[in-house]
Amino acid sequence: MKNIKATLEFNLEDPEAKATYRRAINADKAYLALHEISQAIFRPARKHGYSDSKLNEVLDSNESVPEMVDLLEDKFYAILAEYGVDLDDIY
Repeated sequence: MKNIKATLEFNLEDPEAKATYRRAINADKAYLALHEISQAIFRPARKHGYSDSKLNEVLDSNESVPEMVDLLEDKFYAILAEYGVDLDDIY
């Protein structure tokens, strides 16, 4: 298999390029944070409940809360899709 490399180059004297550089070097952290949001906030609501008892109380307190969580999850993934982000495409 051929060793394929990519090199990104930024002019760090240019404020706009420097901001782009900062986003590039923090992309892994942002991606992992978004994945954690999907797993820690949305998944427990439809699977096994939250480890935080307060969140479980709120989830169980009103029959429309689970529907709201579903709507927020749909919106979350719609926004990711608008930006071409697929949290399942990590490799």
